[in-house]
Amino acid sequence: MNTQKIIKELQQKYPGKKIILNPQDNPTEIICEISPTSDHPEKSIALAIVGSSKPHYHKNTTEIYEAQNGMLTVYVNGKKYMLKVEKKSLLKKTLFIMSKVMRCGF
Repeated sequence: MNTQKIIKELQQKYPGKKIILNPQDNPTEIICEISPTSDHPEKSIALAIVGSSKPHYHKNTTEIYEAQNGMLTVYVNGKKYMLKVEKKSLLKKTLFIMSKVMRCGF
């Protein structure tokens, strides 16, 4: 993942927005908080550029995954979903989610 290129593009597209590197020293995920919960407690909007992600659980969230480049593989409760460019998948609340970008052209 070309971290510096992604950060530069996010800063140009979303000036002044908080950008989070996860982990900080060698990011596999870059998050841009477009509309944070601090602005409105009922929701938040963030853009995540994901190289890879560890299995994790969201108790109260809905996520929309979209492959912008290449292909995105998402596992929900053990079931594999393959997303290609511009095909969206809405993942409902309380699902076990793991995602991995198979090829990132960002």
